[in-house]
Amino acid sequence: MTNELGKDAGETLRPAPQRPREGIRETIESIVIALILAFVFRAFVVEAFVIPTGSMAPTLYGAHGTVACENCGTEFAYGLKDLDDQRNMPVVKSGTPATCPNCGHINLQLPYNDERRNPESGDRILVHKWPFDLGWGSLGPHRWDVTVFKDPADGVTNFIKRLVGMPNEVLMIVDGDVYRVPTEELSAATVTELDAIRHEKYLFQMQGVGGRLRAPSQAVRQELDEKLRIARKTPEAQRSLWQLVYDHDFPPRDINAGQPYWHGTRGDASGWDTKTRQITFADRELAGDTITLMGKQIVAMNAYNLHRQGMTLPGVSDQRVRFVLTPQSATGEVMVRLEKLDRVFWAVIGMDGQVSLVESKDEPSAASKSLGTARSGQLAIGKSVEVSFENVDYRLGIMVGGAELVTSSSDPAAANFYGPDIKMLRALRHGSPAAPPRIAGS
Repeated sequence: MTNELGKDAGETLRPAPQRPREGIRETIESIVIALILAFVFRAFVVEAFVIPTGSMAPTLYGAHGTVACENCGTEFAYGLKDLDDQRNMPVVKSGTPATCPNCGHINLQLPYNDERRNPESGDRILVHKWPFDLGWGSLGPHRWDVTVFKDPADGVTNFIKRLVGMPNEVLMIVDGDVYRVPTEELSAATVTELDAIRHEKYLFQMQGVGGRLRAPSQAVRQELDEKLRIARKTPEAQRSLWQLVYDHDFPPRDINAGQPYWHGTRGDASGWDTKTRQITFADRELAGDTITLMGKQIVAMNAYNLHRQGMTLPGVSDQRVRFVLTPQSATGEVMVRLEKLDRVFWAVIGMDGQVSLVESKDEPSAASKSLGTARSGQLAIGKSVEVSFENVDYRLGIMVGGAELVTSSSDPAAANFYGPDIKMLRALRHGSPAAPPRIAGS
């Protein structure tokens, strides 16, 4: 009897023995193919990088340590190198102070190997390459994207920065904000003069030549003042760029010892109580019953980057006040005050759900200028809801429960227009003054 293969049914079929050399060759081929794919993947698809410095902090950290403030308990990242020191020497050593971004405490005399510091290397990122290779448009780079590029001077060194300028644009940073205008909107004479100044700067950098660049002519400055417009950040970019000024969830150890805290203007008679982490208000029908953030300057300071003693830091008037509101009554209102230069704005949140944006030097009244109103259905007795009022990139916004209800307009013809005066701003040399936020209740 035979099976289907024509062999005796009792025979046992045995596989042919493999040659050892074939197994080794297949392993080597697999390794080579894997390496080729890895190099191709790295060159054209995605590549890993380690952030070396803190120039992108707080979005991305370079080598850093983590410090828990001895005074308020706030945890923050602390750079291990001084970015202003051209020698790039480490500065973290026994006795080096770290400034808390929350309470301003500077007596953190921590040794380098202190367990509270937890030294860490720079952040690690994966960079997509193929969108840029496919060209501009929807897949290309966009303003405010974090990008990696080669140093034009040597074509080798990798830089990581946030993209603020697009092709064929003129950029200007004024009072901490980015302004832009497409070259096609400028006169040929202006473009030619600006391009010549840019070329001079490039030669200075490449040849190491000192000296001051010549300033643009009066005609060029006038045209730029008329046509430059602010490049507002995307919500995603702005979220990573907010800097902590003060968080009342982490009050200083001695909250009444002159450290930053919400300070009442009516003394013991005030209805505000700020002595605990939960701020409360009882209406005592006192005019001007407000609390103001006191004891701390609002300046361009990042806890990660070290600053030399005596260094003058510019003020920052782009601010946000954010808190959780729990109404205890169906009447009354909370008013939040933010000031920028000589203009004062209020977010008025009524317990009945009415939300208003008002411009007024004094507390809002019926005669104050209204910049918009809306209603929120999220305000109810005993219900906690997050409220946020911000003034950033010359744009005002009030959010209640995560929903943006009232904003200003960038259209000069609109009744709620709010925008910059570039000529006036260029006269400010060290940044606009930063007035502290204020909260009032009634």
